[in-house]
Amino acid sequence: MTALIVLVLAVALIVAVVRLRGGRPLPPADPSEVRRLAAAGSIVQAVAMYRRLTGLGLYDAKQAIDRFNATGELDFPAPAPAPSAAGDEDVLALVRDQRIVEAVKLYREKHGVDLLAAKTAVDKLAGR
Repeated sequence: MTALIVLVLAVALIVAVVRLRGGRPLPPADPSEVRRLAAAGSIVQAVAMYRRLTGLGLYDAKQAIDRFNATGELDFPAPAPAPSAAGDEDVLALVRDQRIVEAVKLYREKHGVDLLAAKTAVDKLAGR
């Protein structure tokens, strides 16, 4: 049920951003702009820009923006490091054994990223 809600929110976010931007490219991501958008009530745009800056998933980004509106504090965690064979030998071993789902799960646990970021990183490690 939660996954369905997140999926619906993600689709709504994409549709809203495309409609609001009228097909134009999004402006460069800027932390002060995220704060301005959130304070002005442009939550969808603030979440989208926050996601581009942090690499967080939709749910986590929305929670951060809601927390900002409640407390006035907004953290900008550093994006997850790029995948490297040196730091992810255990993930790479799973990839070599064709255990991709387990590799993605392990990568998510190690780096605290969302599913898409973990899948993309594992694909890069696999050379895809």
